Amino acid sequence: MELSFPLFAGIIAAILHVISGPDHLAAVTPFAIESKKKAWKVGLFWGIGHLLGMLSIGVLFLAFKEFIPIEKISMHSEKFVDVIFNVK
Repeated sequence: MELSFPLFAGIIAAILHVISGPDHLAAVTPFAIESKKKAWKVGLFWGIGHLLGMLSIGVLFLAFKEFIPIEKISMHSEKFVDVIFNVK
């Protein structure tokens, strides 16, 4: 598998995460209202912190990919989705 597919899939997942997450607005709004700084600065710094956290997790997954049982995780994830959404 080429590196470009996981990278592209990650970017698409990140875009969907941002667009479909009203929790982002709920997290930033109180800081933006209370802050004497401009709201865009609060959002920018919150976004950078969020990005650094996600990158850290990604780097950990890459570092320990040989120890992570991908097939087992995939199998359990599919069962979980089946139970939750009754997809068969």
